[in-house]
Amino acid sequence: MVITAQKVTTWGTIDVDEWRKVFEINTIAPLKLVEKLLRPLSQGQTKKIACLSSKVGSIAENTSGGGYIYRSSKVALNSVVKSLSNDLTPQGFTVLALHPGWVKTEMGGPNALIDTLTSAQGLMKVIEDSDQSMSGHFINYDGSAIPW
Repeated sequence: MVITAQKVTTWGTIDVDEWRKVFEINTIAPLKLVEKLLRPLSQGQTKKIACLSSKVGSIAENTSGGGYIYRSSKVALNSVVKSLSNDLTPQGFTVLALHPGWVKTEMGGPNALIDTLTSAQGLMKVIEDSDQSMSGHFINYDGSAIPW
């Protein structure tokens, strides 16, 4: 199942079943995945958890409204990342919420600012360069901080 932001989710038109699906994919699934993989991750030398969020999950930067379903699922994911960082940083983990940028994909559309390679390379660099002092932070693909 592919959930996209293309579906209009404006005031008064929220499909609650769609909201649940998006929430399960964007918020619940990442937490459950970390739960399942925590033991093997704990045995590794590099203990990093990076969750793919979105800038629309920033409450501080929400100046346009709308996007209730997708936006709320990414805000909730950011809260999960922050809680995971509080719980797992003392165990040596670095936990990050990452924004891939506005990417030219089916979801991002043809007017997006960057291509998939630029986004992926940027995200990999952020993950590789991260350390525990960055745990619990919300970071753009270019390494800049995004406010919660």
